[in-house]
Amino acid sequence: RPLYYMVIMSRKACYVLVMASVIGGFIHSILHVLIIVQLPFCGPNQIDHYFCDVFPLLKLACTDTSLLIISIITTTGVLSILTFVALVISYIIILSTLRTRSSEGCRKALS
Repeated sequence: RPLYYMVIMSRKACYVLVMASVIGGFIHSILHVLIIVQLPFCGPNQIDHYFCDVFPLLKLACTDTSLLIISIITTTGVLSILTFVALVISYIIILSTLRTRSSEGCRKALS
């Protein structure tokens, strides 16, 4: 119902969507931190980056981290794919709804 956007998308609904996005990102990030904190580190403790990334930290660990690398890539990939699929589905719904509307209604909805 793209023409009813202002009615459906209230401030409360917008806040819920924003908070869900922030909380989901926080949970995903904190899981990476919890994985890294439990690893034993030895040897040099310097990274060749100006920011702290997960994969260079995994290279500094003294244990085999291949399973952790696979799990981090998998969870990040799944989250990315789910986000992309949700966007594609929402655009398909919007565009399929617009086929039955007048040209003025389509212009309003797409603007």
